[in-house]
Amino acid sequence: MCVLVARDRNKNTFFKIIGRGRPSSSEIEQGLSGKVEQGSALYTDALRAYSTFTNEHDLKHYAFKTGKQRSKGIYHIQNVNSYHSRLKSWIANFKGVATKYLNGYIALFNFLDSISFDSTTNGIKELAVQSLTHKEYEMIETLRLRKVEII
Repeated sequence: MCVLVARDRNKNTFFKIIGRGRPSSSEIEQGLSGKVEQGSALYTDALRAYSTFTNEHDLKHYAFKTGKQRSKGIYHIQNVNSYHSRLKSWIANFKGVATKYLNGYIALFNFLDSISFDSTTNGIKELAVQSLTHKEYEMIETLRLRKVEII
């Protein structure tokens, strides 16, 4: 499965499952449409579909060839590469995930990654204790009226 990941310097992360294998320019368009502001710069690997997307949306584009260069001055894609590496090793622990549940697994990983979750026994115990000791109450009315973004 192809998981499109966009991540800024503040580690705000957007992900979307956009297909199987290498993504086409239309899949990237579908995944990033409305997510990248006009005048932004996109730092990607050298896949041609990214160039097509950036040209159509008049964005600055910095492409990095796999294995040849890792950075151009202060520009790099190591945040996304590191995220992909952690995601792949985390998913591997499940010995296979059904694609219909993959979005949920990635959402859980994204949450755990955002809080720098420690997956050792002590980290798991600490998360369990914190989740049980902090009581949060929601009223049915606030849940019913809440806006939800569907990805």
